Amino acid sequence: MQTSTAARATGETLGAPSRAQVARTTGSASALNRVAGALACPACRVPLTRAADSFTCPSCARRFAIVDGVVDMHLEGQVAHWQVDAWAEHWTPRRSPLEHLLSFYRKSICARIVRDAFSRFMPASGVFVEAGSGTAETSSLIEKNGGERVLVAQDFVPAVLRMTHPVIDVCVSGDIFRMPFADNSLDGLWNVGVLEHYTHEEIDRALQEFRRVLRPGGRVLIFWPATSSVPQKILVAGAATVGVLTGRGAGHRFHPPEISQLHSNAEGHEILRRNGLRGVAVTGGIAGLIAFKTVVGEK
Repeated sequence: MQTSTAARATGETLGAPSRAQVARTTGSASALNRVAGALACPACRVPLTRAADSFTCPSCARRFAIVDGVVDMHLEGQVAHWQVDAWAEHWTPRRSPLEHLLSFYRKSICARIVRDAFSRFMPASGVFVEAGSGTAETSSLIEKNGGERVLVAQDFVPAVLRMTHPVIDVCVSGDIFRMPFADNSLDGLWNVGVLEHYTHEEIDRALQEFRRVLRPGGRVLIFWPATSSVPQKILVAGAATVGVLTGRGAGHRFHPPEISQLHSNAEGHEILRRNGLRGVAVTGGIAGLIAFKTVVGEK
């Protein structure tokens, strides 16, 4: 099991467990029971045996501890330390006016788009994983239908998961390229502003992994910033301005670079098709201009 130096360092940077995480640690036994059957060793991909404070792979004997309510299913070396450090830095709590503005944008605009798309395209019940969740702030308004939907946050920075929004039921630390879930085990996956940070080869690997863990008929919901997104253009310009004023240079960015923004609806359908997913919808419109396009695929 990975309990790397980088993970420990980010834990110290991001601080103690949040109130929401403490509540999840003590009050999510039923949710974890529903998720436990879907968990699998990310190395061997076999079901796990469960103890009170951990899961163990019966094949390779790896032990995955539950720490501060997070099931830590990292494999050592699975994610480069610079990636962990970069995203830990991005999510480090700050009280700057810019961070307050970005948080307001995520909660007041992005979260509403996510809620509406989730209600429209996802099944009414089951286990759903946000693959690359960060703090899950944009998922805060998802309707859980009286507990029929169990929401799982997965991220490769364990410490970030301590800060997830209380809408999340279970937190699992792991990599989207080798997810800690069994074949055909999930009813749906979603993520917000994740895939544009990867190359197209890496995007294909991630989508093939999503397809592996989805049940037949399960859906993937990707909120993908487009090249036409106005806020993304503003953020790039704003970051460059801050970089010049602070001496960091015009190449300064508020988050790791977005190298694969979506160019068109047709490109979204093609990416789904080549990775074995049926294209249900690719929507843009006003939401695409003010936030992101929504790409919906089905296994």
